[in-house]
Amino acid sequence: MHISIKTSLLAALALVVSAVSAAELDKVTFDTNWLAQAEHGGYYQAVVDGTYEKYGLDVTIRQGGPQAPNRQLLIAGQLDFLYGWHVDP
Repeated sequence: MHISIKTSLLAALALVVSAVSAAELDKVTFDTNWLAQAEHGGYYQAVVDGTYEKYGLDVTIRQGGPQAPNRQLLIAGQLDFLYGWHVDP
């Protein structure tokens, strides 16, 4: 009887874990201000170690660069966040 209760609890826990794992993550696209650099390392590490996923995010990081139209992509809704700096036109 004691084993049956333990088995039931483990089965219930497995069900909860699978339901949480199956929960849909919010997809987010993030663009850096330049090609991958040390200052961006934390963003990439958070993808690798599951930090974003832990908080319900499915993060895609796009590299910026000299020809990347970051602002236009942000305005067009192709990016959710842009790591950049303010530059007066």
